[in-house]
Amino acid sequence: MSAWRARYDALQEQNLFLEKELESGKREEKLREMQKQMAVWENKSSEPDMGEQKEKKLRLEVSKNLIAALQEENRSQASQIESLEESLGIWQERCDQAEHLVEELRKKLAENHVQVEETRRVIIREMERMKEYTASHEALQDRKQSLEMEVEAKTRECVELQARWQRAEEERDKCRKEIQSLKDLLRESTAGETAALQESGQRLVQAAQAQREQLIVIAKQLEEHVSWVNAVCQEQWQELGTLTGTLIEAGEWTERAQAICLKAQVNPEIQENMEMGSPKEEKGVEWQEKGTMTTEPPEIEESVPTIVIRLEREWKRWNEQYAIELNSLRERVEELSRRSAVEVTTTPSPVQPKGVKGEKVVAVQNSEEVRGSDINAPLQPGVLPLSGI
Repeated sequence: MSAWRARYDALQEQNLFLEKELESGKREEKLREMQKQMAVWENKSSEPDMGEQKEKKLRLEVSKNLIAALQEENRSQASQIESLEESLGIWQERCDQAEHLVEELRKKLAENHVQVEETRRVIIREMERMKEYTASHEALQDRKQSLEMEVEAKTRECVELQARWQRAEEERDKCRKEIQSLKDLLRESTAGETAALQESGQRLVQAAQAQREQLIVIAKQLEEHVSWVNAVCQEQWQELGTLTGTLIEAGEWTERAQAICLKAQVNPEIQENMEMGSPKEEKGVEWQEKGTMTTEPPEIEESVPTIVIRLEREWKRWNEQYAIELNSLRERVEELSRRSAVEVTTTPSPVQPKGVKGEKVVAVQNSEEVRGSDINAPLQPGVLPLSGI
């Protein structure tokens, strides 16, 4: 489009330049002709035979000729201008057509660009699909090879298993024959062993009853011991309650004494009154065995931690003694249960009678109940260690 526009502008400039040159050339020629005619008129006017009429006629003819020449010149210029306008219109139409073509080409180019982008995207997607397809095809080929190898291995295993199954069938037939022979032997041997088993079962029942009686005695002893321990713990709990009450009262007395000392330090008159006070105030605070408070001069702040330490020592000593006694009882029960288990396992009993089995289970359950209920019985809710206070 820019090339057509430049060409059109160049043609317009060229036409204007030509028009100027033509106009300047024609005017020069007209001036020359008029100068020549004037010179001719001057020469003619100098002659005596010439008159005024002849001069006027000559001037009219010259003016007519000039008018005709000027008219022809105007006509030629008009024709040139028309031709130039026609050429200008033609070039204008061509330029418009060229602009229209350029716009159409631009639109087509944009559409082609869009189509190229779409085709490029489609091609990229197709290439990715082809890559995925090739990758999946390769994976399927690998899977196919692995499956073929697995099929070959499975066929080999199947052949081996068939051979093993045949051998197992042969061995099973042999085992059936052996089992039948063993059943016959067992039928013959059970008739003689039933009497021995009945005798051994009676002995086991007697031993189990004796162990059951021993376990019952031990359980009663454990119950008595636990009741005694709980009573002792309850007494100690009551003693600890009284001691805590006394400790609280001692703390209150110490707070009061500290307040009085602070007041005495602030006010010297109170200190003099305290020094001159009654002998009852000088006695202080003393401890009684029952937990009541009286006025005596011992240092309360130093006596409280000593009492706590002594109580903790007594509590630890009692816990250690209680643990030792419980451990000894556990060892005795475990020894008895171990003996009963050894006696039961040492006796040969491939087929036990129903009555013996029931007696043994009852004895073992009773022993487990005694071990689980009495020995590992928790303390009563009132019995707490000193750290809980």
